[in-house]
Amino acid sequence: RSSYVGVSGNGTRAHNMNTTPEMIWVKNRDETDGWAVYHKDLGTYPQDKYLRLDTDSNVISSNQWYLPPTSTHWYTASGGLTNVDGERYLAMLFASVSGISKVGTYSGSSSDVTLNLGFTPRFFLTKGKSGTNTTYWTMWDSKRGITGGGSATPRMFLNSTSQQTTTNDN
Repeated sequence: RSSYVGVSGNGTRAHNMNTTPEMIWVKNRDETDGWAVYHKDLGTYPQDKYLRLDTDSNVISSNQWYLPPTSTHWYTASGGLTNVDGERYLAMLFASVSGISKVGTYSGSSSDVTLNLGFTPRFFLTKGKSGTNTTYWTMWDSKRGITGGGSATPRMFLNSTSQQTTTNDN
């Protein structure tokens, strides 16, 4: 987690993760703007696309990041949701750590899909990036119970004010 102040022009920001961030969430703390999300798997030039954490939008083609992140820095484009001069921001940077966390993508199916993360997750977040099921940022966590094998698992949607839901279409 990091906070920063927007600058005039493109912003270069150091981080101390010792690895390249694979996903970045940014929220302007001075405005009602939503969350901009960078993800490494948004295409050939992921810095030219972003997701919105607070909406059901598909991938948006717009430059919120002017370069992809590196093992030492991450970069915001001038203006937009991530870098207005003088405004305050909160940023959360994520990377895969063996046995602890995994940032990636998978192909969905109309039948069961099994994902081998290499560990048992305590928190799982997914968002469709293409196709017809791209509406919700769906979250499962171990406090409410993560089950498998087609069982109904309680889940919540980050971009909705709806209450928790439990159905078999996990």
